[in-house]
Parts: sequence; C-alpha cells; structure tokens
Amino acid sequence: MRSFTFLTCTRWDFFRLVRGFLRNGWASDQVKPLFYKTGRILPIPTHYEAVGFVKQVWKPAFSVLIEHAGIRVGDRIAIELSVDFAELEVTSLQLGNANVAEAKVGDEIGISRPENLDRIRPGLRVYRIAST
Repeated sequence: MRSFTFLTCTRWDFFRLVRGFLRNGWASDQVKPLFYKTGRILPIPTHYEAVGFVKQVWKPAFSVLIEHAGIRVGDRIAIELSVDFAELEVTSLQLGNANVAEAKVGDEIGISRPENLDRIRPGLRVYRIAST
C-alpha cells in the first residue's frame, strides 16, 4: 500500500514565500525543502534561524528580546513584517547603554535602525540569516 503525505500552504503564505524569494534573492535550495515536509508550510526560508522578537521601537533604534539564538555585530538579520521580510546588517549592539559585540539568549539588545525602515513594530519576529 502506498502512503501519501499532505502539506498545507495557504495562498497568502505562498504569495509571501514567492515575494520573499524574488525580493530578497533567496536561493532555490533555501525554499525548496519547505515543500518536502508534512504539515503546514510557513513562508520562512530554511536559512533563517529564529532569534526572538521586537520588544520596543524608538526613532533611531529598536530592541530585540533574544529567546532562541544569539546575534553578533556583522550578522545579517531579517524582521518578519506583515508581508515582507526586512533584511539588514547588524552594525552595532547595545546592552544597558554599552556597546557589545554579541548578545546571548535572555538579553534585550538595542539595534540601530535604518531611516527607511519605519514599519518595525513591537511583536515582530526576528531571524538571523545564516551565511551561505
């Protein structure tokens, strides 16, 4: 007897996945494995690693509560907006008004924000982008 696996992908999630693929230049091998799993397909490519979520936002910066994996100066991160992912390089980290080179799980870290990125809101998920 042959077994079948089922996966679920909403049109909205598929749209977000294709849009991210085209806008951010994701490689096909970073998206393709999503279609070979069982269950719901989320529009998060395989080279994104969950870090935490945006806790506070100020005009020049925002803070991230680190829950899953640390980040360092020089890492690239992605913020999951309502439709797109905003990708940016971490140029500085601040912990308690002091510059640091690395943030670990449990830290609430401040990150400077580019002026053109005004759609950041508290509660948005943050991912570290694995180098390829």
